[in-house]
Amino acid sequence: MNGIDEPPEASSPLENAGTPLHVAVVAGDQALRHGLVRLLAQDPRLRLLDPVADLAELRTAGLQYDACVLGLPETGFSDTVTEFMRAVPCVVWIPALGIPALGEQVDGWRHWVASWVRGARGVVGHDVARVAFADAVLSAARSPHDLHPHIARALLEATSATDLGVSATLAGTLGEVAKGRRTAAAMSASGTSAATHALDLAHLRDACERAGLGVPRRSGDGRRRHDRGDAFEPGVIPPEALMLSSRVREVLRCYADGYDYEEIAQHLNISETTVKSHVLSAMDKFGITHNRSSEVRQLFAIYISGRHSRPDLLLRRLDRIRSSTPAVSARLPVVSL
Repeated sequence: MNGIDEPPEASSPLENAGTPLHVAVVAGDQALRHGLVRLLAQDPRLRLLDPVADLAELRTAGLQYDACVLGLPETGFSDTVTEFMRAVPCVVWIPALGIPALGEQVDGWRHWVASWVRGARGVVGHDVARVAFADAVLSAARSPHDLHPHIARALLEATSATDLGVSATLAGTLGEVAKGRRTAAAMSASGTSAATHALDLAHLRDACERAGLGVPRRSGDGRRRHDRGDAFEPGVIPPEALMLSSRVREVLRCYADGYDYEEIAQHLNISETTVKSHVLSAMDKFGITHNRSSEVRQLFAIYISGRHSRPDLLLRRLDRIRSSTPAVSARLPVVSL
């Protein structure tokens, strides 16, 4: 396969459901690599291998694996990555792509559908629960035609937005999976056989590829937000962010972009008290309990949401704040960002 290693069949857990699945983790950012491992490492059904930065390092390391978790590449999917995903059971992890600016429309489903079209058997988002994440990895290796609710919802949005034709049975199955039902139960409810389901998915994948949905992009002219002078597009998601709920991360992204409590509350349709509680509780989990001035809150939000280009410097600053006493924290200078 043009130099791309495939997992050896002899070590596949498909022959023995009690054998832990060996999982490789590939992501360009170090913080993201270790964050993904931390999300999955506690599941006894999986054995996480040492994470690597790219496919070349995966080949060099000589790791034997049954499935692979890939962090969505910022530059999109190269032919090498696409070929790998079509040969190896892969789950693509979609990072937080940033909350839209007020009034901005984003076709979020495009990143999910593009990953699936390129060959990923599973696609999950930054707000996925630990067990659901592990289930997606297991399904990728053991039940390649199973769908996760995230990708089912994305495919429904894609077919609606682009007028792609989809069979009534597949539409019914996608609808049920999107609500949280397992694929097998959804197929049974719609009277769909495994062979028909697999064929319908293959036809939909081909139709999406012909429609150009194999390339992730935003709506409109496709420019990244920082091309317009806005905040950095989140690309470095720290492990701490993966442990927070999606709503808390959403609040922190807004706060990092400069919205105040009132504006965030209006944008997300929640109370100002809830907004403030989310920010402060996240800081508590990170260990910042003494100095929580507006400057420190902003710094924390920028770090967690990925609105930065030097996470190492931000983390060093936060570590100083986290480990300082109240008296020392009060004297810490304000960081100029």
